[in-house]
Parts: sequence; structure tokens; C-alpha cells
Amino acid sequence: RNSYTLRGLGECYYTLQDYDKAQEILTKALEFNSRSVYILTSLGDVYRRKAWWNKSIEFYQRALFYQPNNTYALRGLADAYRGEP
Repeated sequence: RNSYTLRGLGECYYTLQDYDKAQEILTKALEFNSRSVYILTSLGDVYRRKAWWNKSIEFYQRALFYQPNNTYALRGLADAYRGEP
């Protein structure tokens, strides 16, 4: 398995609103590619949907470390600070 396969599987679980399984799979994907902005923002999305605001903020900030102008991560970060799933 690689990060792309796991990322896709994690996104499928996210779409199905199985956020626990999405979190599990995306966390495994991150082990293969810890600098993937896509995986980091996806985990931010998962934690935001679970209303785990601090974890969500952490992952959006990690994504922004690698890509400071990523508008998706910036928007997710703002939503997490406002407490919006």
C-alpha cells in the first residue's frame, strides 16, 4: 500500500461519513507521506467533522507549514476556529 491508495480509501470513508474509519486510514497514509498537504487537510476535515477543534486546527496548521497559501487549509482553519463542522 502507499499513501495515494490509503488517501483515496480515507476519502471514501469520509464521503460515507464514517469519520472514525477515515481518521484511521488517513493516519496510516500520513505514515507514508508526512508532508502531504492533501492528507493533512483531509485529517483536518475529519477532526472538524468530529468537532475535535484543537486537532483540526493542528492539522490545518501543519498543512499550512508546507503550503502557506493553501486556501483550502486556510478556510478549514477559519471554520475550525469558529467551531463550524
